Amino acid sequence: MKTKGHIYLKVSGIFEIIIGAATLALVFWLLSLDPSKYVEISGIDVKAALSSLMWIYISAGAQVIGGFIGVISANKPERANLCKTIGCILVIVHFIGPGRFQSESFSIVSQYITLVIPCAYVLGAMLNAKK
Repeated sequence: MKTKGHIYLKVSGIFEIIIGAATLALVFWLLSLDPSKYVEISGIDVKAALSSLMWIYISAGAQVIGGFIGVISANKPERANLCKTIGCILVIVHFIGPGRFQSESFSIVSQYITLVIPCAYVLGAMLNAKK
């Protein structure tokens, strides 16, 4: 049975998986570098650099896990509350996670553009809850 929000959950879940996996690959690559090279790339001190990488790692892990749950639960209205909760967690992690370590040149517009996918995830979960 196709639910009302299955397309939103499936598409946003797939995007969350892709973006999260790419971010995890980038973080693993950056962690393999000498910390002084990462400091040169990011322009911040070592402690802040490692702290930001850990937050990005946590955020990307949440994206991948949430994406898989969204794709698996897309046609299951009984799991809509779980998807709503995960979607809200993704939105919260989006704001408190890596965003607070961005430089001044980081655009506030890009912060909101990247928020579209978690919001579509929440919307799909809300539509599934309506049955």
